[in-house]
Amino acid sequence: MITHTGKIIEGDELKQYLAIVANDLRANANAIHVRDNYAAHITKEQKEQYLKQRLDYANEVENGKHNKNFKIWQELDFLIEGSSVALLP
Repeated sequence: MITHTGKIIEGDELKQYLAIVANDLRANANAIHVRDNYAAHITKEQKEQYLKQRLDYANEVENGKHNKNFKIWQELDFLIEGSSVALLP
């Protein structure tokens, strides 16, 4: 992975950052599952399915399957560099 300043992150260091992003995704998935007021027509089974999908995605992120996803890159970049990419002038 290359950050917006050109820093190259790979190997164990990248894995550490991926684990942080994945743990944030897991925390968010669990918070949504516990605290979000789903619409009345959403069943308990659907809520469980949504949680599983989000947790599966977090596992994939941790395993590096979404490194080319802009959202994931942006989160990694922010963790590494401490600042966000300026997308607008």
